[in-house]
Amino acid sequence: MAEESNLLQEVDLLIKDVQFALNVIKLSDILPQSPNEVYLNIETKETEKFTIQLTSQGFKVVAHQFDQNDENGSAKYPTPFETINALLEHISPSFVELFGNALKQKLEALQSAQDAENE
Repeated sequence: MAEESNLLQEVDLLIKDVQFALNVIKLSDILPQSPNEVYLNIETKETEKFTIQLTSQGFKVVAHQFDQNDENGSAKYPTPFETINALLEHISPSFVELFGNALKQKLEALQSAQDAENE
């Protein structure tokens, strides 16, 4: 029997993975959290605020402000995104560049470490 996914446990890693590219990413203190449904407050580098709902279906914009679950909030993004990166590519124009720069720095650090080992 497959172990049930617990989104609350997974969200900490997710936050650590993308927080460098955002002004704010944190769990909502107001909206209800559960192992199957998580609400995140996100502020992009462009200072746009969103409430994101994470379920087994993916990441969905539910409001264009913090701590809200507005039925009209997802009008611009009605379909859930499979990954947080896919969502951020759509809501934050600077995300792709910031992510690329971070990846480049990690690869350069890895290359330097390998070069040092080979000396």
